[in-house]
Amino acid sequence: MSPSFIFTLGVAILILFGWYFATDNEHRKRVIGTLLTILVTALAIASVIPPFDIPKRDAAGNVMVDERGKPEIAQ
Repeated sequence: MSPSFIFTLGVAILILFGWYFATDNEHRKRVIGTLLTILVTALAIASVIPPFDIPKRDAAGNVMVDERGKPEIAQ
């Protein structure tokens, strides 16, 4: 995941935490708490799943390799 996406998600989680502690409505607190749980769990799962490295291919469809013989990864 890109650092800007993680930063934005972190700011959103921080805002939700502030909103959670500032609200007095029990129903709203339950909804925000559930949303926080889902977001934090999704972020944790996404951080432990390895990225799917897709090798670059040339016009003929062959995998491109670097000078060490390892496949070049598409960004």
